[in-house]
Amino acid sequence: MAHDIVRENSTPADQVRQLLDQAERTLPMLRAQGTAASALLTTFDQLWAQLPALEQNGMDLRAERGRWEALQRALRARTRWVVPAIAAWDVARQQAQAEPARWWWYLDQTLMAERRRTWRRRLTIVGAVTVLGVVTLLLLRHFFPQDPNVAAAEAHRLQAERYIQVEDWAGAFTQYEQAIHLTPAEPDLLIWLGVLREQMGEPQAAEPWYDQARLLIADPVRFYVERAFIYLQIQRAAEGERDARAALALNDRSPQAYYVLANAAEMQERLDEAIEAYKRTAVLADKDDPNLAALARVRMAMLLQAAQMQSMQPPSSTP
Repeated sequence: MAHDIVRENSTPADQVRQLLDQAERTLPMLRAQGTAASALLTTFDQLWAQLPALEQNGMDLRAERGRWEALQRALRARTRWVVPAIAAWDVARQQAQAEPARWWWYLDQTLMAERRRTWRRRLTIVGAVTVLGVVTLLLLRHFFPQDPNVAAAEAHRLQAERYIQVEDWAGAFTQYEQAIHLTPAEPDLLIWLGVLREQMGEPQAAEPWYDQARLLIADPVRFYVERAFIYLQIQRAAEGERDARAALALNDRSPQAYYVLANAAEMQERLDEAIEAYKRTAVLADKDDPNLAALARVRMAMLLQAAQMQSMQPPSSTP
């Protein structure tokens, strides 16, 4: 998943807010699109480094600190979705040079420890303490299979994200194409290949990739939501909105589709529409995905506050 482009003329505080915006958009999509995980962890690294530095300089970032803590809680709640999304955690940690303080790079170990504790309690109850070690090992092998093709594909994904950051669409396409040969059953890779073909000015060449993705996904609502999310990652808000509305035309109770629609409207500075879509997201996600509902409410509250502050400003005088 690509990072949002940070404007060169933005202040350090603006950059932190942009990173928070990006993380809040990405986090709810982890379940539908696992490739968002590595980009999200990199965004967490940037926030972890920048927030304390600005606070030490005397900047009041209490609101941003609250959003940062909420994001961390939400990521912990999604550990079971994040861990399978990164094939080789040891390699990812090494590339990120992640020390233990950046705990999000150690979620695989956290999940292992939780599962060990859970099974230890269960085995103790049934009197099977003596086989605890064997059972735990078998479970870990089941939940964390080491597939060299998956690990290699993940390396290509990471490299593609770096190319996308600098808008090298051809370089990113090559990396995703190599990844799809290693893991052909990954529809999000196929969607990325189609979107990148569009970016390279070859819209007709994109369609075969989309057709393959549709066959794998078999759910048109999910296809449109995933493609909309990818469009937003490369700042194509109009196309993201188009796909979000296509998803809602098929299922008007999809909280994920409303969340992507809200993001697209926000990116186009149509704040009233974004607020209404975030509100709809929160209502629909309340039962099945409370974390998505909470993030939607946070975004809605921020936009309401921004609209209120804007209305309080005096009109500019005409020269």
